[in-house]
Amino acid sequence: MKFIDLFAGCGGMTLGFQNAGFEPVAAFDNWKAACQVYRANFAHEIREI
Repeated sequence: MKFIDLFAGCGGMTLGFQNAGFEPVAAFDNWKAACQVYRANFAHEIREI
């Protein structure tokens, strides 16, 4: 199953969902520093809103 992560932060929830077998499609956050960490840890897109 695919999902998107809203208010993703640095990706803790994304990691948990991936470990449970879900496939992340995209993520969204408005905190620039968190988006940078997220990009370093995940291959899929995160958008800064």
